[in-house]
Amino acid sequence: MLKYLKIRNFLSFKNETEISFVSDNRWSLKNNVFSVKNTTLTKNLITYGANASGKSNIIKALSFLDYFVNTDNMDQWVISFSLDEKNKKEPSFFEIGFFIKNKEYQYSFEIHETTVMSEKLSEIQIWGENKTLFDRKKQKFKIHKNFEKEFSKWEGKIKENSSVLSVLSRWNGKLNGEDINFFFEKIWLIAVNSIWPAYTVESMNLEENNDAREFMIKAMQHADINIEDIQIKRKIIDVEETTDDIKPAKRTLVSIKFWHRVAWSDELEYFPYWFESEGTRQLFSLIWPIVDAIYNEKILFIDEIENKLHFLIVEELLKLINSNVKDKKYQIFCTTHNIELINLDILKKDQICFVEKDGDQSTEFYKLSDIDLPIRKGLDIKKFYKHWALWAIPHIQDFSYLVENYEEDNKQKTSKA
Repeated sequence: MLKYLKIRNFLSFKNETEISFVSDNRWSLKNNVFSVKNTTLTKNLITYGANASGKSNIIKALSFLDYFVNTDNMDQWVISFSLDEKNKKEPSFFEIGFFIKNKEYQYSFEIHETTVMSEKLSEIQIWGENKTLFDRKKQKFKIHKNFEKEFSKWEGKIKENSSVLSVLSRWNGKLNGEDINFFFEKIWLIAVNSIWPAYTVESMNLEENNDAREFMIKAMQHADINIEDIQIKRKIIDVEETTDDIKPAKRTLVSIKFWHRVAWSDELEYFPYWFESEGTRQLFSLIWPIVDAIYNEKILFIDEIENKLHFLIVEELLKLINSNVKDKKYQIFCTTHNIELINLDILKKDQICFVEKDGDQSTEFYKLSDIDLPIRKGLDIKKFYKHWALWAIPHIQDFSYLVENYEEDNKQKTSKA
């Protein structure tokens, strides 16, 4: 499970910023949290902020971290905070705290362009000093005796543009009895604007698994979407060869059709997937990644969870995420603009987060629990947010004034011509 993520000098995060799942209040809404060792973690964080304030950059940071630990020959440059000349020359910094089999680890690295400047993995101890498994400064390594045997097998393959973890992962290195990338394989990132149903179709095996298909039909019906059946068909086609050296490849086309009941009859009418509303398609593509994260205890990051969905549907999804489903341990981070979800009957104060741009255009991250205001259940927190008490809203100017000036300017230009 993820304890925290720290970012510095990456995209809009100029200063070190910590996104923490640690909860300091375990007494209210007990289903919203779980414990690992002596740490209480929230199942869900939901983050608000103006457009271009840095919400999506949190997910991009996780995406780059995932790329870093899985690519042993990086060619993608890290993007530093580019609105400061000093920062352009300095490395970007990432750190995460996480748990594997009740053992806590801390992993950090610094990278400039594609060169790894430092990399460190430590096992956190409750008592005594932490156990640093490896500590890297460019191409010089200090290795703990408990990790020497595993490290020595692949040390020669570690390049200046590759992480230790990526190389060990490729060669099946172990950490606490698991594959070295066991934790990172639990992370799943979704950009809702570009979501595609292939993950739902493939992971649920909707073509052959009748129970899974029935579950998905009932899930859609729970959202008041009139679907009686889902039909999945595959067609394998040949892809034309592009050069003399490449043989024709096979490509699988997936056809999805939703069946609807004709009014006042037992007849069913099918509609191709792309004929359905965007909200229907969105829910179909989104609900299974959430359920999959819950049942398989994964870490899911969703950008703009409310996109194209009615706020009551999103509210029910939040209730599902923060319910007690067979004592499962999972974490789901969401960004949103929907202030209807700021609800202390559903979320704890340390689950509601905000991002705000500072004067130098860098991103600041904070939680509702960090704000020194008498916020409690029963108050209209949405009104606090809309009236600047919580910040993290856009500084919008009068668009009508802009249009009026544009029209006047055009008249002046026309008369001069």
